[in-house]
Formats: sequence, structure tokens, C-alpha cells
Amino acid sequence: MTVSKNNCEMLRPREAAALLSVSMSSLKRWAATGRLKPVNLSIRMPRYRRVDLEAFINRACDKRKKIDAGEKRQR
Repeated sequence: MTVSKNNCEMLRPREAAALLSVSMSSLKRWAATGRLKPVNLSIRMPRYRRVDLEAFINRACDKRKKIDAGEKRQR
């Protein structure tokens, strides 16, 4: 089995926040509440897998599409 580079690419919190277009405080809050799960290399070194962040974005987009479709039906 081959693992692509994106499957193992780890991002620092600042890089993950930039990818998601959110603030660092939002990223930390989402990690604290379980919406995102960092890989903790040590206590002070959380990292985020790119593949997990992309899945998070896709889930958010799918959810938004369902909401938009529901609003169109109600009109």
C-alpha cells in the first residue's frame, strides 16, 4: 500500500488555521471541543493532518449544501 504525501502531511496550528481560513483561537476551541483532533507530538507540539482538515472542509461544505437546498425548497 502506498501512502500519498497528503495522507501523512502534518501542519502546524498556524498553517492549519490558514488552510481553514479561521483564527488560531477558533482552531484551539475546535480542538478542545473535539471538532478537530490534533496529533500531539508532545505536549507543546500539536499537529494537524492535512487529510483530516480537508475532510473537515468537505463535511462543512456538504452540510452547507444541504442547508441551501432546504432553503430553496421552502421558497
